[in-house]
Amino acid sequence: MPKLKIVWRVSDPPTGMYRSFHHRSWPTASINGAPAFSISCEDSYYPPYVKTGKHKPLFLLVADWRQPHSFTWKRFKKGFANLKEVKKFAEEWANKNPDTFKQN
Repeated sequence: MPKLKIVWRVSDPPTGMYRSFHHRSWPTASINGAPAFSISCEDSYYPPYVKTGKHKPLFLLVADWRQPHSFTWKRFKKGFANLKEVKKFAEEWANKNPDTFKQN
């Protein structure tokens, strides 16, 4: 079976007059254009801190497409120290469980 192609996307930085009131969201991923993964954290996404790992633990959510016509976000119990760990785990998990992403 071929590897699933996971496309990660980071939200655009806030702009405009009230940008200090807005926060960037953590990266999300899609497989074949459909939601697949989302990363959550108590801290806001701030690139300098992400690069150095100065944030609270990251948690991975997976879109479970096994019910008809919709998906449910399910969160892994395991926390991750940095973005690289999360992405690696997500890729390995997706390729071991491809049926989770088959839309009905």
